[in-house]
Amino acid sequence: MSNVTKSSYICYNNSNKMKNKSTHVYILQMGDFDIYRVGITNDKSKSTRYRVLQHGNPYKLKEIFYEYHGPIYAPILEKMLIRALRRYKMDSNDWFYVKREVLDNFIS
Repeated sequence: MSNVTKSSYICYNNSNKMKNKSTHVYILQMGDFDIYRVGITNDKSKSTRYRVLQHGNPYKLKEIFYEYHGPIYAPILEKMLIRALRRYKMDSNDWFYVKREVLDNFIS
């Protein structure tokens, strides 16, 4: 690291962190029920994240919304959706019980 200045090393590390940031917002539906989950992920960890959520769940999870919003706006959009859907939140977990028509109003 003798030829690399401290500031260029910090910039390199920050750019690597930016590559791993969550950049996509997703909404999953549990089976054919009106039960949904909102979250963020990136392309590399998407399949791992879905597999973790599917594990132990007897109903097939379906992706109904998956959209790129970048590392800055994805967390903001996720929080906005969760805040808008909070009155439909189920008691015990991060899932929402909401009619599909109502959910479509939020994501269209």
